[in-house]
Amino acid sequence: MLYTPPVLDNETGQEPALSPPAPADLPGLLILWSGTQPTCVARPLHRRLTIGRSSDADVCLGDDTLVSRMHADVFAAAGGYVVTDRDSRHGTFVNGARIERQVSVDPGAVLRVGRTVILLGPIAEDEPRPIEVVGHYVVSAYQRRLRSDVGTAARLGANLLILGDTGTGKEDLARHYHASGPRASGPFVTHSAATLQASIAEAELFGTRRGGFTGAVDREGLLASASGGTLFLDEIGDLSLEVQSKLLRAFQEREVVAIGGGKTKKVDFLLCTATSVDVDAAFAAGRFREDLLHRIAGVTVRVDSLDRRRDEIPFLLATTPELASADVTLSAPFVEACMLRRWPGNVRGLRNALRQAIVNAAREAERRAAPVEKLELQPSHLEIPVGASAPPPAPRAATSAARDEEERALLLDALRRADDNGVEAAARLGMPKSTFYRKLEKHGIRLR
Repeated sequence: MLYTPPVLDNETGQEPALSPPAPADLPGLLILWSGTQPTCVARPLHRRLTIGRSSDADVCLGDDTLVSRMHADVFAAAGGYVVTDRDSRHGTFVNGARIERQVSVDPGAVLRVGRTVILLGPIAEDEPRPIEVVGHYVVSAYQRRLRSDVGTAARLGANLLILGDTGTGKEDLARHYHASGPRASGPFVTHSAATLQASIAEAELFGTRRGGFTGAVDREGLLASASGGTLFLDEIGDLSLEVQSKLLRAFQEREVVAIGGGKTKKVDFLLCTATSVDVDAAFAAGRFREDLLHRIAGVTVRVDSLDRRRDEIPFLLATTPELASADVTLSAPFVEACMLRRWPGNVRGLRNALRQAIVNAAREAERRAAPVEKLELQPSHLEIPVGASAPPPAPRAATSAARDEEERALLLDALRRADDNGVEAAARLGMPKSTFYRKLEKHGIRLR
């Protein structure tokens, strides 16, 4: 559906990009919420589409009782979208604001009609599958391609470096890397490299033997524990240079000796690392070793922040574990409000905000002391965390250029459907022939 291609970093001279070219994008709309559940229905906007409850509507929302028979029109024009309310009873909302008649909006606008939430933006023409929930993971078209790259890296046996902001789901990708590789039946060992201080790094990485130092016990290190499986070191960019040197030597030799002596032990594992640090900037500043960077970045993928993956937000909300146990439902305005925010903590921040909203709704219900069968979350229950952006500006009135482009496209579409028969095309549009031909002349359209 909505797709932003993952970045495979080839500047290190390692593996080339693994993905096929990104699919061509078309202007379209993506229905992401219906009633109280996430959904995923994509419609390309080759022409104006009418949204309504009637079976005659191009986009039929027959189960949404708050949607009028012919509720709103949407059309792609002038690099954006034109949304027109058709005197609907309950209103058409764009980016959280009820529109009066017609507005022009940029790609990425959120449209709400009744209990249905729609994202306006590019859709991938050859991506037939909707967003899926696989286990505990939400897999959109973007995630599907990203996971394909990660799976290919695992099957190649290439070390993987995952770049991305905090909370974007880097560990989920690391687990997919492990599950997709030849060592999937082995252990998956995860550790935050940020905790590997120089004084304890060797003990953590290589293990200890009784008698090696005061209080030492026999304990396997991270590298030996991961042998036969996958080692995932998160926040690799936070390692000190001293620890980087020790880690590099172990990665090169693939053997370890525990502190306190003993035999050298061979280790064999897939290596996955992740960081939210700009490793190129860290290298340029002398804070990250170039040889270690080359060693860990056999293939590099970058995970986009959540504000570039907003089609996933309804599904991420609906699959938050606490939602079912709290016996609450999500309203369409609540989902809309979440989609209109930028979340600094990404997936983690979004789900934390949902948990807080559940608490706020329960507190509100207790204050009212009124029996409620099931709580329904509303935007008022949402506390916006520090750093989250304000809602986007109100949509602007449609420009004359956008209206002209819409009109021209409607004329061409009618002619195409009528096999270039002007009389029939005018009838299809319910337009007098004289008016139809005058508009053809205005837009420089000639009949074949």
